[in-house]
Amino acid sequence: MKIDFVARSPYFEKVAPRPYPAKEYLPKWYKTMPSYNKPPGYSERFLSVIGGVSSTSPKMCTPMYDTFTTGYIIPLHTDLEVRIVNGDPTIHWRTKTIPVERHGGGYEINGIPGNTGLTVPDGYSSTVFKWINGWDFKTPKGYSCLVTDPYANENSPFKAIGAVIDTDKVSLSILPPFWVKEGFEGIVEKGTPMVQVIPFKRESWKAEYSSLAEGEYDALEDATFGSTIKNHYKRFVWTKKDFK
Repeated sequence: MKIDFVARSPYFEKVAPRPYPAKEYLPKWYKTMPSYNKPPGYSERFLSVIGGVSSTSPKMCTPMYDTFTTGYIIPLHTDLEVRIVNGDPTIHWRTKTIPVERHGGGYEINGIPGNTGLTVPDGYSSTVFKWINGWDFKTPKGYSCLVTDPYANENSPFKAIGAVIDTDKVSLSILPPFWVKEGFEGIVEKGTPMVQVIPFKRESWKAEYSSLAEGEYDALEDATFGSTIKNHYKRFVWTKKDFK
């Protein structure tokens, strides 16, 4: 499958770094995390099983790795400075084009500048901004994109508000909204991930419900995950996902 990233103008093609596979951006804490923890009573890290619990660390969790590396990252194309003015975050830059604006064009909603009525996550300002993203993206017929805060976001004061966009049909630019960490002031560097874009096929689903027989889950666990000490999911379950 192919996702097309199209610069909004020759200006953005020159100025805005290209979106890239999310696998190229892994947080430092993940890269430096050891693969094994220290077993109780030991001073060194190594693979062991004590009381049925393996000493493997989250570094060995393939589903978490998949979350970080699925899809594409759209990076910020200019340094930004965040300042608090009268208790409200303001954002400043040097480029001639506007990289950010308040959601709703700066009008007051419910008495709060740029507020959309959304429930604000703990630790973030209620003001909602939106990225003036320089890269549009198109998917084949029948495919949409989840546009979300980067799952591997590290030390960023911004938190994107997720959305699902039918990118096979939309014709205008996607300008993702975001919050700013409450009380943050400082400079955010060019290249900081703004959003993670994950394409997927649109399909209809219906939920059904059932129950395992008594003891069936324990037998299933011992026949699969419980019978190995490490990497069971990666060796026997995982399917590699490829984004280039």
